[in-house]
Amino acid sequence: MQVVVLAGGVGSRLRPWTNQIPKPLLPMLDKTLLERVVEGVPSDLVDEVIVAGGYKIDMIRQYFADADVDFDVTIIPEDEPLGTGGALANCSDIVSGTFACFNGDIVSSLDVTPMIELHKINGGIGTLALWEVEDPTRFGIVGLDEDSRITQFKEKPKKEEVFSNLINAGSYILEDDIFDFMHDGKHSIERRCISSSRYGR
Repeated sequence: MQVVVLAGGVGSRLRPWTNQIPKPLLPMLDKTLLERVVEGVPSDLVDEVIVAGGYKIDMIRQYFADADVDFDVTIIPEDEPLGTGGALANCSDIVSGTFACFNGDIVSSLDVTPMIELHKINGGIGTLALWEVEDPTRFGIVGLDEDSRITQFKEKPKKEEVFSNLINAGSYILEDDIFDFMHDGKHSIERRCISSSRYGR
């Protein structure tokens, strides 16, 4: 399957490291951050990683042209900030079928295999990984109905606005039908595209 990594940011919170190195190439032990993000998907399932990038993309392209990795890397330039939805929509011409999508700065213990199985069983356009936290006010929270379908999102809620302790883990299994719900330009996956999808947790 294809894996889309949303890596359009300049990594301002990681300066001064990102002054010279794009965030996807920051070292995480013996691998880059991008490789760590992707490794939640079993290597035998990944045949192409698509990087939606907007900062120092030539460095990313050159690194993976020389690197010994088990997948092909395609860079889709983001000439201006597009948000998570706009960046993903920008990849629509080369993405097909069922694919994974990850925020490019999240390294987690998520095992994607059962998430993919849940996605196949439940059907639908997308499956979203959620994570349970004690204090959800620093994150985007997700509301569910009795069938575990997503009903609402709230980004960084105030304490009185909290309706859930489940947060968006920035990891998706999607069908290419998702692009029918997207438009060009800046927008959010969460607010526009996944409001009726099932989730994995």
